Amino acid sequence: MSGWMIHALAVSAVVTASAIAAERVLRLWGRQARFVWSAAMVVSVGLPVLSLAQSLGWLPRVGGMAAFPTVLSAPISSVMLPAVNVGAATSWVDTGAG
Repeated sequence: MSGWMIHALAVSAVVTASAIAAERVLRLWGRQARFVWSAAMVVSVGLPVLSLAQSLGWLPRVGGMAAFPTVLSAPISSVMLPAVNVGAATSWVDTGAG
């Protein structure tokens, strides 16, 4: 339960910071910003409640690590680009000669 409370606090903090930024941008553009705080309150309560319902098994889990099993199990060498040796072509840069 304490893990869920920390999660709810973290989500609320991120949503609040986002709402502050969105409000400032909208005010600079001369627009109304009340809906930003309404949406922030709904998201701040909704996401933690949704995660709690998923952890209790009331709702199925969506996405997460299981969504990409083949990508996550691939060796790192298959997703990295090969190294290119450019020592001879740029050696004059290092020495200042040329």
